[in-house]
Amino acid sequence: MPAPPAVLLSQLVDGDEESFNLALADALEAHRDHFRVADRADGPDAAVSLDVLALACHARRRGWDVRVSSPYLPGRLLKAAEVR
Repeated sequence: MPAPPAVLLSQLVDGDEESFNLALADALEAHRDHFRVADRADGPDAAVSLDVLALACHARRRGWDVRVSSPYLPGRLLKAAEVR
């Protein structure tokens, strides 16, 4: 399993929205690459990276624009996390 997205969390804590989006793209690519190997794509963890999704939802709650699009980052869940 890939390491927790420490850089992504760091950018969120630092309030750096631009770097957060760059780190988000990197984290999702790492997730994709990890689950491409052998039979990992068949497991339930392959569909979405829950830790990355949770941090992206937290960013949306802060009012940040999440500019990364990925099948591993469900848009409906991000939309539901928006501040109303």
